[in-house]
Amino acid sequence: MDDAAFSQFSPDGLTAADVDVMLAEVADVLAEMPSATSALVDGSAREQRDRRVVQRRLSGVVRTLRVQDVVAVPTGTEAA
Repeated sequence: MDDAAFSQFSPDGLTAADVDVMLAEVADVLAEMPSATSALVDGSAREQRDRRVVQRRLSGVVRTLRVQDVVAVPTGTEAA
């Protein structure tokens, strides 16, 4: 499909101009966002988050007791 045919076909009703306007709005929003902190850049914030997640999961683990060995039953005494 060439560019002229593509610009006339738009299943969602958006034109190239509409898309350009939306891209400009997103660029403006991203420009207003604060820059990443050093903890995000060097990865230490991610490490702390991962440690917190592990601690939460470990605190929710239910501890179980070992299963004891089954006592042997003499043959021929099983219930019918």
